[in-house]
Amino acid sequence: MHAIRFHPLPVYQHLPMQLTPDGKPTLLFLRRDYNRRADTHLTSQQVADAAGVPLWSYFQAEIGCPTHSQDAARILPALSQLIDLPLTLNDVYLPLKPALEGNYG
Repeated sequence: MHAIRFHPLPVYQHLPMQLTPDGKPTLLFLRRDYNRRADTHLTSQQVADAAGVPLWSYFQAEIGCPTHSQDAARILPALSQLIDLPLTLNDVYLPLKPALEGNYG
């Protein structure tokens, strides 16, 4: 078996993935790519549980829907730890909802 080596995020720019307006990988792409490389099955539920957010909230973030900043602040560190890659809002496609929309609204 080959050792798994993770490449920095810029390597993903040439890979086929869900197209995003800014060319960044979605959380879904990162999780699935990790599963492929690590030969594992990290689920959306596992990430949501680690982040302490509802599954529906993580799923929306994973597919690129606007996300509450409170949830994004929980999701990114949790996913980062699970896939062993530091992630910030500058690295991934994760649009934030305007603060005026309230909590889970």
